[in-house]
Amino acid sequence: MGGTIAIANDTPYMFHAKVLDSEGKPVDELGDISIESGQTKDVLDKGLSSTNRYTVLFRLNDSPSTSSPIVSPSDLAPSVSSYHSGGGGRGREVKAINSSARSLRALANYPSSISASRTPSPRSRSQLLQLSSFEDPVELKFSYWKLADVVKIRVTDLCKGPEKSRHLERVLQDMKILTIAVAALPGLRIADREFYGALYRSCFIANELITFLCLHQIAKDEEDALNMARVLVDAGVFVAMVPGSAFENELRFFGLNDQHWVCKRLGQMDQTINNWKDAQPLSRFHLNGENQDMDTTRLVDGWLEKKGRIGMYNMRFFRILPHKLRKDVKVIAWFRDEVSMKMKGWFTSDDILKVAVVPKKKTVEVKLTSNKKVTIRAGTTQMWFLWHSVLRGFAKSLMPEDIVRGSALGHYLDEKGSIAFAKHLKPMKIQRGATICKQGARSPYFGIISSGAIGVFVSGRESKEPVLLAQRQRFDFVGTEVFTSAPDDSRSLQALSDCTLLVLPEKNRLSLLKNNKQLQAAVGPMFHTGVDQCIEESEMFRHLNVSQRAKLKLGGRFRAVSAGNTIFHKGENADGMFLILSGECGIFGQNEQNETVCLKTLLHAETFGELTGIFNGQRRFTVKAIRNSLVIKISFSTIDSFLGFTGVSKREILGKVIQDCLQETQIGFFEELSPEELKEIAYKHCYVEVFGPKHTVFKEGDEGDAFYAVIDGHLSVSIGDEVVNRLGPLDYFGELSLVTSKATRTATLVTMGKTLMIVITKRAFRKFFARRHDLMADIELRITGTECGMRTILYHRKASKHFARFLDQNGDSTLLEFWTAAREYRHWATPLDLEGETEKIENRLKSILDKYVKSSRV
Repeated sequence: MGGTIAIANDTPYMFHAKVLDSEGKPVDELGDISIESGQTKDVLDKGLSSTNRYTVLFRLNDSPSTSSPIVSPSDLAPSVSSYHSGGGGRGREVKAINSSARSLRALANYPSSISASRTPSPRSRSQLLQLSSFEDPVELKFSYWKLADVVKIRVTDLCKGPEKSRHLERVLQDMKILTIAVAALPGLRIADREFYGALYRSCFIANELITFLCLHQIAKDEEDALNMARVLVDAGVFVAMVPGSAFENELRFFGLNDQHWVCKRLGQMDQTINNWKDAQPLSRFHLNGENQDMDTTRLVDGWLEKKGRIGMYNMRFFRILPHKLRKDVKVIAWFRDEVSMKMKGWFTSDDILKVAVVPKKKTVEVKLTSNKKVTIRAGTTQMWFLWHSVLRGFAKSLMPEDIVRGSALGHYLDEKGSIAFAKHLKPMKIQRGATICKQGARSPYFGIISSGAIGVFVSGRESKEPVLLAQRQRFDFVGTEVFTSAPDDSRSLQALSDCTLLVLPEKNRLSLLKNNKQLQAAVGPMFHTGVDQCIEESEMFRHLNVSQRAKLKLGGRFRAVSAGNTIFHKGENADGMFLILSGECGIFGQNEQNETVCLKTLLHAETFGELTGIFNGQRRFTVKAIRNSLVIKISFSTIDSFLGFTGVSKREILGKVIQDCLQETQIGFFEELSPEELKEIAYKHCYVEVFGPKHTVFKEGDEGDAFYAVIDGHLSVSIGDEVVNRLGPLDYFGELSLVTSKATRTATLVTMGKTLMIVITKRAFRKFFARRHDLMADIELRITGTECGMRTILYHRKASKHFARFLDQNGDSTLLEFWTAAREYRHWATPLDLEGETEKIENRLKSILDKYVKSSRV
């Protein structure tokens, strides 16, 4: 299916659009499309045919209120834009021809091109910044391999004359290179290779990449794949090891220029698992989290031994490929070698019933629904674990030892311990709607969920009816209180679907605890004191009372993460937050050199993902486990339920988040605050507000009453009708309104999408600094500079000294002495009791009046 073209109209005028098919007929399903100023709309729908070529026609109105019919194709004969909606992996070609200075062009900076035609008046031409000022015909051709669903176009960036068109051509070419690279670079198998006595270091083989692109349906055929690779050769991303060697579907050696800007922007090289025990180590190109649009099973390939009918093992090259008809199904296929496109055999992920393993022999036995089985053997433990993990994820039912390994117990039990524990588990079927444990009752058993979902219900604050707090699914536990001294009487458990539990009988539990030291080490931290202490020590939750912490504990799900594994990637949709029970995690992002580095390490009782988890946004960073870690995940829906029935506000639990964000934004005028003072302003005087798309935060000329710091999202800044800037995460604005009495906004700010911001009102700001006059003076001086008032100078430590020196040099320092005495008097008198200490107050005031006023010194 084709993608979606989204047009963002950032001019003060309205556009109308119509989509025509290859025969020039309107696509009735889309109808007329109106795009008002500030709007973003889809003008090409995913429902369009992948075999047709479409033309998008635009007409610009002089004003939003003017409405005029769409021009016909004949009117636009000299100025046509076409868009070929390609299927998965198909090329799409864009062509835009502009031949008249009277036509308004809106050319796409992604795979599509838009053309509009009208004859604007001289006045509207001037107001539109000469958007229609092409003096010479411009022709753009662009082929694009689709990797994203939405292509976004900004009108004003695309229509500003010949220089803009040449810039646009470069943008299109760069986008073409980037989108091809995202698909192709992870398919490289880079190693040192020898050929007829010549050693080529860090290279890949051309025909291996062509096979990868074709089999994974990234390219529609061999010629398409060659064209993609040659684009990267021409751009300098691929370099021929033999100078002058062309890229062909042959045994030719090419290297990756990992210093190229494309490579630095997209990801980095990492050594990967050995394909076989005697093979040289390989390297693969790993995309940054924000670039991972692909299915990661593309990267699961390599040499394995497959057991034949007579029991002999044969070397085969295994791949996991997309199904041609079903997107939710994968094909596990094996080939003669890395470049063969003819399968020797295959089965689908839908055929996998169970996956059994023998770790000592490094074998994986796949049982299929057809009663057949496929046995493979890996050369290394790493390769065995990789294939076992991937195939296990497709299985309709898992072996008991797989359930134990996949649960949080896998963090404490080694391979031998997991198998021993699994032998004591007994399967139990539970029908949907069945109550497993009533409120106030002790669970009759401990179990691990093998399939299905179980709901955790608690009593609401205003109703006795149970409220769903959380869902527990595969690998989660039920009945953990059997390991503790007392039942949890605040919840009940009910099957939300047909479930299978692996239950540990009571007699087996006692013998396991007695004989298994690993299990003994796991019980306390996971099911009793460890979690309680972790929540209590967490900066985010320590203010909760005992009852609230107990309910929060019920909503958490354990998750074990091995060292080096990613918990979530930047750009992913957030579905919850995490609390570290044990281990060490790291927040990863790009530094100024665009290198991926660890920005911050996180340890026991620290939280991450809370802000985007609570507000259901997108992840701002990638988080990985630095050491083997056990984390507690609290889903967004669970947090919402928890806040609802406990009465706890988001502001109460977001204080630490706000404090971290204020430090992260590096707001200059907060640098003088101590950690304790910054914590106070974050917890008591700030709040987080969520703004929807196209929301006007304030308008130019409005009176300023608050300061804003952007956490997530973007805003456009406009003066008059012109957009002059864009703000994003870590930017802040409105600080002048905090320190001046009648500050007016100098620009209009509008959100470009869902936006999260920290807000500090002027009233809250001044309340915080009411008794911190020196700090307030420092902030006022930082913000207002030379426009500051006399009060700021008098209260500022350094500024007041400079002012005193100036007055001394000019022979008149009495005025400063008077204001200093008056300030000290006010600070001294404010906390005193007016009735009990009236005489003392009046005497000190009289002394100031006698010294400065009555003596006429001031």
